Amino acid sequence: MALLGTFAKLKGPINVNVWSDCAGHATEMESGKKLAEALLRKVGISVNFSLYAACDNNIKCKELIRSEYAPKHFSDDIKSRNYGEGTFECSISGVDELMPTEGVDVYGCCFPCGPWSGRGLKKGFNDAASAVLEHAIETILYMRPVFFYFENVIQLAESKTTEHVDERNNVLTDLKVIEQFIKQRLPHYDAVVIQGLSPTQAGYPVQKSRICIAGSDLDHVRAGTLGRQYGQLLQFPLQVMLLRTPLADKCFDYILRILSRLVFVYMFYTIADSKLLNKIRPRVVH
Repeated sequence: MALLGTFAKLKGPINVNVWSDCAGHATEMESGKKLAEALLRKVGISVNFSLYAACDNNIKCKELIRSEYAPKHFSDDIKSRNYGEGTFECSISGVDELMPTEGVDVYGCCFPCGPWSGRGLKKGFNDAASAVLEHAIETILYMRPVFFYFENVIQLAESKTTEHVDERNNVLTDLKVIEQFIKQRLPHYDAVVIQGLSPTQAGYPVQKSRICIAGSDLDHVRAGTLGRQYGQLLQFPLQVMLLRTPLADKCFDYILRILSRLVFVYMFYTIADSKLLNKIRPRVVH
């Protein structure tokens, strides 16, 4: 795991390898750039967020990502992965590439919101597009990133499109079903759910609540640590941008602070409207 060895020394330049599925505009890379600038300015640590691989089936997103962030690999279809052989389709090399089993520090996936949002039919898990989430979890299981996150609409916590029930025979919400699935498939991760994130928490005049599910590898981070970090950030969300939290005594805690902030900055940027996004990132010139 490249990130842990370099962060433990707290010396730069530090390279953080990112894998982004359903990448869209790869907003986490813009977020990483802003966060890296703050880290260098505030605490003198040089961090570089590198996009190892990205996946999206939208041609405009593909052009933008390849132009702005030069990923080593790009895939057009998450469903083309072969987890038995450990391969994924790469449109850059034109051949099937091997999926890494170590070295991916951050994995993110904004799985399709159409199955749950007003823009779709609200079929939830009865919508074929929801299968992307299962592929994302299988990808995490295979690659074992240090840190992962998912993002989706707030309706995920209200929708009930399965027959899964709790001990009282109450039908579970789709969010609870996802939580259970993550616990079953990714037992070596400590995962937390953050509900109600909105750009207004970071000063953006856009009210769009979202849900984030984040997880950290228990081989490196103690159980419960991630929840405490996000609890602190939710209490003082503007610290995400100001980076006022003092340097932690333990390196792993500091790693988690940095990665937690990456997700927050990413969330604030991603769910702001297109006008705000256009102000913080250049357009692709053809």
